[in-house]
Amino acid sequence: MINGVPVFIGLLTVTNEYGEIRVMALVATKAHAQFEIALTQMRESLKLYGHSEPEIFYTDNLADKAFLERCFPSLLIHVQPVDIFAKLPLFALPDDVVVLTKSTASQIKLAVETIQQEIASSNIDGTKTVVAIDVEHNVDLTPGNSQQGKPAIVSIAHKHHIYILQVAELLYNGNFPVALKNFL
Repeated sequence: MINGVPVFIGLLTVTNEYGEIRVMALVATKAHAQFEIALTQMRESLKLYGHSEPEIFYTDNLADKAFLERCFPSLLIHVQPVDIFAKLPLFALPDDVVVLTKSTASQIKLAVETIQQEIASSNIDGTKTVVAIDVEHNVDLTPGNSQQGKPAIVSIAHKHHIYILQVAELLYNGNFPVALKNFL
């Protein structure tokens, strides 16, 4: 830290198949440019000492694939992609499903009231009511902290509607809609 401000957000570590560390690099951001030089130097070091380049590389981020293939062309040799799901049809929402995005407190309140009215109507005529709810959370990426943050998106599916409720800003401003809180 410099004057209380973190300089590095992470440590990139690359190990070989035996768990031996081959690269360690402190990084200021998660951008590929932060560790490209370290990986390029690793490739040059392997070549200098007569070792082969990696044939396989494990990462926690699929977006790293093209970057790693650029750094280590050996990852492209004798590779035949296997798409085990190629014969399955692409997923598509049925034509009668409507996706509605709501972000203001009044929009969210109205959406929740609409769902509640439909549920109340269903209960009167005795039909079964099904509501699906999913919550996506922000992740706190401050150094030394990788905790789940406050909810960012609440998705509610009911009948032929999917409501995407963007609640992050409302939560951070202390304006979380009471109607949604009561519904949940």
